[in-house]
Amino acid sequence: MAESQQTKTRFFCPLFNFRISEVEDEGDDTKAIRVHVLKELNSFVEGFKFIDYTKIRRIRNQELEKMNVKHEIDYNIAGAFYNTYEGLFVVEFPRDPKEKLAPFVENVLLALRLYKEGDVFCKVIFSENGLNFTFLDPTYEMPNPLHRTIYSLGMEEIGKIREIFDKITKTDFDKRRYLRIACDRFNRSYGKSMPDEKIIDFMIAFEALFLREEKTSSPGQTIGVGGSILLGKNDLERKEIYNFLVKTYKLRNKIVHGSAITYSGINETVSKLKGNLRKSITALL
Repeated sequence: MAESQQTKTRFFCPLFNFRISEVEDEGDDTKAIRVHVLKELNSFVEGFKFIDYTKIRRIRNQELEKMNVKHEIDYNIAGAFYNTYEGLFVVEFPRDPKEKLAPFVENVLLALRLYKEGDVFCKVIFSENGLNFTFLDPTYEMPNPLHRTIYSLGMEEIGKIREIFDKITKTDFDKRRYLRIACDRFNRSYGKSMPDEKIIDFMIAFEALFLREEKTSSPGQTIGVGGSILLGKNDLERKEIYNFLVKTYKLRNKIVHGSAITYSGINETVSKLKGNLRKSITALL
């Protein structure tokens, strides 16, 4: 009887602002591929293998209604997807102890975010009877719904996500606390909309990666040197990265000390800084 009840337990994680992309139409040569992709999309009722024992699938509006869960999902975040994609893309899990799910989902989320740009957010939803679903309390922030961008993942990219996920799960974050701090700050920025807050988070992450316990009178320059050596492929790139990180660290100082700053071009600065942080974390995993 207990086993029968266990088999009914379902866990899944809606991926807000997420979709599986189709192959771009480039003429007759891609027609066969395009047909294959559309068949895969239509098979999401069964699920598409993702990471380890999970599947990505699309839960249609009608099923959400039957599961008594649709009203619990924030329409400000996911509402447009009901109309555009006739449901939500989710990562579905087999039965598993609930205490193992939250860290697993966080690692999946981090792997997606480290792979490329795009807003992807999630919550873990579960049901003990397969009918009435409730949320597990997340340990990550949900977003301000304004100015969200779609995270579009091609099915051919799933293997690359798995590679990053494997690196994350094999990393001992207790021994490499600087990476844990950097990942936490990187993740935290997704729940914020103000660019100055994001710059502070990103620079704390860079401090963790390149300063660690080192005492220096020129932290911005130290971060610039570390980032340029890690990311630059030639002298020109290294110089550009160094100058950018030093300049942005000065901007960070103005923000935290309450000095007046100009917001002209700040969104471009945030995007570039985030890209450098993403590459730095991935390189050091």
